Amino acid sequence: VLEQPPKYRPVKIGFWTPPFYYGWVIIIVIFIAEFIGSAASMMGFPLFVQPLREEFGWSLTTVVATATFHSMFLMASAPILGPLLDRYGGRPLMSLGAVIVCISLVFTSRVQEIWQLWLFYGVTAGIGINMLGHLAASVVVPKWFIRRRGRAMAITTIAN
Repeated sequence: VLEQPPKYRPVKIGFWTPPFYYGWVIIIVIFIAEFIGSAASMMGFPLFVQPLREEFGWSLTTVVATATFHSMFLMASAPILGPLLDRYGGRPLMSLGAVIVCISLVFTSRVQEIWQLWLFYGVTAGIGINMLGHLAASVVVPKWFIRRRGRAMAITTIAN
């Protein structure tokens, strides 16, 4: 049984009601979060491969294994984070994901051993970026949009 779409009700913010649908504000926030998550994730990591090799003398295979761990933990955390997003919503998990990503990137900047890079960037940042980015968008956006859902999802996906 398909649910009927809810009637449009303007969101009141204090005494002010925005002149547009508030879901678009949510889309902007998710767009920014996905953009940051994408930059901190697989799009930004290749920039650091050569400097890490030169600084620490690690092999290319060893450094690139970090991206493998990162992808594995992005995928492995999804079945756990999905139900949590359904239960608690996007705001607390995206906020926690942002904190985890920030902390993991600070620790990543201080690594001295390869296992530290694997732990802080591969594992911790992978889970945090999943909380912050696309998984959260795919759960939050459909809750705000019945009509124009495809357009809203496309806008958030552009950031990735």
